[in-house]
Formats: sequence, structure tokens, C-alpha cells
Amino acid sequence: MIDFFLELDKLKPGFDLINDISGFKPVSPSSVEELKKAMWYTVSLGLKRAIRIVPVSYFAANQFSRVSKEVGFDVEFANSIEEAERMLDGKV
Repeated sequence: MIDFFLELDKLKPGFDLINDISGFKPVSPSSVEELKKAMWYTVSLGLKRAIRIVPVSYFAANQFSRVSKEVGFDVEFANSIEEAERMLDGKV
């Protein structure tokens, strides 16, 4: 997780994020707290727009979305990286 934060520090406010959680599995409560920290930090650095590639598992997608809402992490959804990139380019 430390590498994640170091990479985020390189971004300028107003950045976009494509978050591929297509392989995501539901996690423990302690891992949810780590997700919240990462999301809060991302928002605090000036996240402008987030698009999430969602997993096939409804439960996993729901868990991740619930945590996002708790920290005010607004997110859009896509079915693939290509679709997310088209969304960022304004083509969807």
C-alpha cells in the first residue's frame, strides 16, 4: 500500500483515476479500513474523476461502492479499461 501512496504523491490536483477492481474479492473489516484510507488520501490530493472497472461479483462491487460513498469518493462504472478511457475522453 505504501507504493500506492508514493505514486499518488506524484499526481497534480485535478487528476482522473481508472480503478480496475474486476478481480476484487470481498475483504475483511480491517482491509475495508485500509481502502477508506486510500480513498480519503486520493480525494485529498485533488481527484477530479474516478471510473471503476467493476467485478463480476455483485457482492464485491457493492462492498467497494459502499466504502467509496462513506468517504465521499464519487465514482462512475465501466465494464473494461477501454470503455473507461473512452469515458474520460468524452466519447461515451
